[in-house]
Amino acid sequence: MANRNTIPRMNFSEWVNAKMKALGITPAELARLSLLSKTTTSRICRNSNDKGSTYQATLPVVEAISVGLALTRGEAQDLLYSAFPEMGMWGDFLDNQLDIDDVNIILYDSGLTLWGNPEE
Repeated sequence: MANRNTIPRMNFSEWVNAKMKALGITPAELARLSLLSKTTTSRICRNSNDKGSTYQATLPVVEAISVGLALTRGEAQDLLYSAFPEMGMWGDFLDNQLDIDDVNIILYDSGLTLWGNPEE
């Protein structure tokens, strides 16, 4: 069974906000450092997509923030896993040679998107 300790404790927005607080930077400074728009950094900081849902990062946003904040490799990995929790579990799935049904049970129990097309 996969090690569920790899599921991040903070979501993406919480992680970014905590790092910004630790560094003493504002959303506007994050926008400048990462070359993201002020609108995007505002959405990240508020954890809102302005349509009533929480903010969902894309890989380019994670990468831009990682470089903009000069994160270490470990910090960047933590940020990535906060944005895509299933990626933090992937190695465990492989190490334990779980089949897709077992993986999807764990993902479902964790409230994450299932892999493959289980409806076919």
